[in-house]
Amino acid sequence: MAERKGVLIVKNKLLVCILILLILFAFGCGNRKSPSGGPIDEINPTILSVSPAQYQEIENKEIIVNFSKLMDQKSANAGITIYPPILNKTMSWKRNILTIKIKDELKENTNYLISFNSNLKCYHGNPLDKPETYIFSKGKLSNYAVRGSFSFEQDDDKNLSKTILLLDKDSLLVLERQFQDNSFVIDYLNDGEMTIRAFIDKNNNKRYDYGQEPYYQQYLPEKYKSAININFAYQDTTKPNIKQVKAISKNDITIIFNKELVHSPYVAFVNEENSTSLTIKSSYMDNNNMHYITSDQDTIKYKVVINNLYDKKNNYNDNIIAYFNGTDKLLTVEPHVVKSSVRNGSAIDDQMPIISVEFSDVLLKGNVFASMTEIETGKEIKLSIKQDNSKLWKFQPIDKLKLFNSYSFTIKKETKNHHDQTLKEDFNVQFMVKDKKK
Repeated sequence: MAERKGVLIVKNKLLVCILILLILFAFGCGNRKSPSGGPIDEINPTILSVSPAQYQEIENKEIIVNFSKLMDQKSANAGITIYPPILNKTMSWKRNILTIKIKDELKENTNYLISFNSNLKCYHGNPLDKPETYIFSKGKLSNYAVRGSFSFEQDDDKNLSKTILLLDKDSLLVLERQFQDNSFVIDYLNDGEMTIRAFIDKNNNKRYDYGQEPYYQQYLPEKYKSAININFAYQDTTKPNIKQVKAISKNDITIIFNKELVHSPYVAFVNEENSTSLTIKSSYMDNNNMHYITSDQDTIKYKVVINNLYDKKNNYNDNIIAYFNGTDKLLTVEPHVVKSSVRNGSAIDDQMPIISVEFSDVLLKGNVFASMTEIETGKEIKLSIKQDNSKLWKFQPIDKLKLFNSYSFTIKKETKNHHDQTLKEDFNVQFMVKDKKK
């Protein structure tokens, strides 16, 4: 009896242990975490190859593109463009290989540009690493090119990547391309009207953000051949306006604007007492400053009327009114030469040089006296005036100068401003003409 009782105790203990293990196992299974999916895929896809090869003719109306990863097929419609547009086509995928079959008739002697942009994504949603454009032909390959250089409102932008978009006259995208250098060439284009648009994507969000990033746009007519200077500027919507108007003398008025202007605006200085205006004899623009030489002022209040005011970012102000007090003061400081484009003792390789002379004041036509002589012979060289009525005057000999001869160019001390203040002394530079090949 005791032995049977002992067996029952052992069995009961065993059942309790089994029950405890089952309970622990059940709780353990309920709290088990799902297995990890591994590291997140952040690798951008690239284009490994395209057939036919770049600049080759499209054969069998078929283009094959090999990507580095499996792609999101739905993103192809927004991520791939063809120019000129091909509407009747099919796109089929076999793993990471895309086949584009063209069903339209292609235009003879035309380049076809297929562009891949950041809207094209891989299976895990990563965009293409950079925009790519491949150029093919039907018949003769066109080699029209657009070229130029970049300049910058802010020097820190020089080393950043620059994005250029070309759009046709209907604003359809022709191509998108990025450049690291500060010059560019886009060749193998079809000739025609286009707009070039450029920006720097500083925050890498694959688009231009107005006012925060530098931007440029220009229309290019058909057969446009000149080099383009893409000046990256930050857009603003502030209208140009007057900061200050001041009478310097009885014949000199300076207007300071809040920003640099693209050209001289229409200006009138109105005497409201007798409804007359001052005669403007000359004007000179220097960055955001305008200097005017006028007829004699009275010591009264004048109204300034300015129309058609444009700044260099194409902001416009149609009409501005301001006031200033006239003066009867005279200029008492003699004018002087600030600099000349030809230095004393230099050798130049131009037989028809334009000699630019910058004065400290605006000098009027008839008040500047210049001469040139050939030093070896003493012969007087006749000059033509290419620019006057300004601070910057430009002179050019009428006939070619002789190679290896020396010349003396002089601004005579009789040169004067409009208040008859003359130079203290002659300004003279001597130079020699050398052969360009030497």
